[in-house]
Amino acid sequence: RYAWEYRKTVMGEDADCCRIIFGEADTFPGLTVDRFHDLLVTQTLSLGMEKRKPMLFPLLCKVLREDGADIRGIYERNDVAIRAHEGLSEGKGWFPLEGLPTPDSPLTTIVENGVSYVVDVENGQKTGFFLDQKYNRRAVAAIARGKRVLDCFTHTGSFALNAAMGGAEHVTAVDVSQAAVDMARENARRNGLEERMSFLAADVFDLLPELERKGGHPYDLIILDPPAFTKSRRTIEAAARGYKEINYRAMKLLPRGGYLATCSCSHFMSEERFVRMLRSAAADAGVGLRQIEARQQAPDHPILWNVPETSYLKFYLFQVETTMDYFHLNAGQDQIAGISNLGLAHLGDAVFEVMVRAWLCLHGKASARGLHKATVRYVAAPAQARAAERILPLLTEEESDVFRRGRNTSPHSVPQNASRAEYQTATAVECLFGWLYLRGETGRLNQLFEQMMEE
Repeated sequence: RYAWEYRKTVMGEDADCCRIIFGEADTFPGLTVDRFHDLLVTQTLSLGMEKRKPMLFPLLCKVLREDGADIRGIYERNDVAIRAHEGLSEGKGWFPLEGLPTPDSPLTTIVENGVSYVVDVENGQKTGFFLDQKYNRRAVAAIARGKRVLDCFTHTGSFALNAAMGGAEHVTAVDVSQAAVDMARENARRNGLEERMSFLAADVFDLLPELERKGGHPYDLIILDPPAFTKSRRTIEAAARGYKEINYRAMKLLPRGGYLATCSCSHFMSEERFVRMLRSAAADAGVGLRQIEARQQAPDHPILWNVPETSYLKFYLFQVETTMDYFHLNAGQDQIAGISNLGLAHLGDAVFEVMVRAWLCLHGKASARGLHKATVRYVAAPAQARAAERILPLLTEEESDVFRRGRNTSPHSVPQNASRAEYQTATAVECLFGWLYLRGETGRLNQLFEQMMEE
């Protein structure tokens, strides 16, 4: 009763669909109980709770019924290998309740944040539906209006549906599982949102690089809600690399001012490590992160400060900015046309040097004392000419034209450490960088610069 009274207080009307017992946080070690409207789903992972459940489960139903909840059954999801550690067998099925017939279906309907779902408590992941992101989904819906949204690891489509319900222009929902994609599509149809949504069965680790190669910024908001990449300390480093990869790719794919929702549901991926990963991904992607919100699991999954395992969900909302936003000029075409190629090259030379210095500092490649010497090595004409070969295939027709004009600019003199061809190529790079800088295309500047700095 104490646990239920807490849920009524913190969840209000949302208590129709919530976690009623969260293991140690409710002083029931090893026991999870989720409510999905008229069904309860339990998972028992400790021997003590296994022995007490014949007493606890009927009492729980009694408490809820006294509050007017019409509970028609309890389904046990004990199909988890961890029970073997307590000498318990795996299995799933209906728990017998005296005076109640066994329900004829494991399906029930819930409404969360105004979105309707069919929940399969027998075959759905974990207990049938992930309840801990309830208010994080609402936070995404609040910023989704008018945006083109990519929801990665969509599962049943919950984040995607909330974004569409929030007024997104279009939502693409992606999951590696075709069954999950089919379920998400059906949920969209159920809510009358299918016309503003599309669905794709694909591996996110392959999809994000593919979208980046195609160029452009097809999405304004990207949601990363991956499964737990690690469930033990032994695999935490590999998991951190996975989290960084998808966040790095998403940051690169978003336009200036785009939005990123990113999270981790693994307890082993600590808050400190997750934040460190995000900082590293942002530095490598050449973007800045403007934090909108830092959130955790919904309050029906309470956090005990003396039980760190109860704090597991990290959720961040960011606006993504380029690291050179203070350079954002957006000069007009007529203004740029009035600047000579040599003038653009002088400007681009300054921009390139600033970017090199920032890159050296961010990547720890030079000490404060050695920064000038390291910078000279990268901005020298021969180094620029060699690096230019890596960006030539990536240039658009307009960029190629600017590059050619820069290369044809007659140098007043050629440095002794460079050939005439190298110096002309370096001038072409600087001309292009000056041109992009004046146009305010800082994202494109960062993209080409990163290609040049690949070693």
